[in-house]
Amino acid sequence: MTARRRAEPASSGDESPGRRPPNRPGSLGHHVETASSRRVFLHQEGESVHEAGDLWLVRLQEERREAFIEEQRRIKKRGFLAVMWPQLLVFLALLFLWVWLLRRYF
Repeated sequence: MTARRRAEPASSGDESPGRRPPNRPGSLGHHVETASSRRVFLHQEGESVHEAGDLWLVRLQEERREAFIEEQRRIKKRGFLAVMWPQLLVFLALLFLWVWLLRRYF
């Protein structure tokens, strides 16, 4: 079983007003679109299923999900501020830095 997106047919030049033309190879939109689409392929040999493709992305997402679930458990157990104060402190410091830079240069 293969998970792929179908390519849109080439534009004939007379596009309907509400429809975007497909991104052509070499355009920035094409590079963003192809960089953001990851694929995992599954194939079966006998009784076993083999995986191929962008498995690193799947593993990374699983790790992030586990970390998120653990953080949610800690927040529920200890409270939001007790768990999140380091992230809030960094956020406020960066926000202050951006405001300072924008006021200084603009």
